[in-house]
Amino acid sequence: MTAPGGGTVTTAAPSFTSAGGQLFRLLGPPPPPASTANLLVPFPIVLIEGTYTRRGVRVRRLTVQAPPGARTSIRCLGRRCPRRLRQAVVASAGPMRAVRFRRFQRRFSAGVSVSIYVTKPGKIGKYTRFKVRNGKPPTRADACVVGAARRPSVCPT
Repeated sequence: MTAPGGGTVTTAAPSFTSAGGQLFRLLGPPPPPASTANLLVPFPIVLIEGTYTRRGVRVRRLTVQAPPGARTSIRCLGRRCPRRLRQAVVASAGPMRAVRFRRFQRRFSAGVSVSIYVTKPGKIGKYTRFKVRNGKPPTRADACVVGAARRPSVCPT
């Protein structure tokens, strides 16, 4: 399946059933080759974990690992989004830092779309979108984003 901008779309298979629904963990595809010019190094990793039910999902963890100085923006579209836009800049210590978005660790009803942009000026960053569905794990779309662009594009190979 193809994402907007030519990225890939994946769905998670449930690992096992819990009392509140079926667990899922969505981890994106491997990063593009490091030899690609202007790519964020190390390439960002977006992780979402939770359970899905008949009416939507309960996100237990939403983290973004990115290199120092990268800007992480989350856009939420749909009913009952905690906030339409949330931004954070990754701390400057260490090679790779994790940013956890606790406000987005909550219940989402079907139809909600959460888009995550990890950018840095002059670099090729990461775009990830999660779309919540009824009775199924969310779909995930991954692509690249150049600079502060709003539209994702195909990742270089």
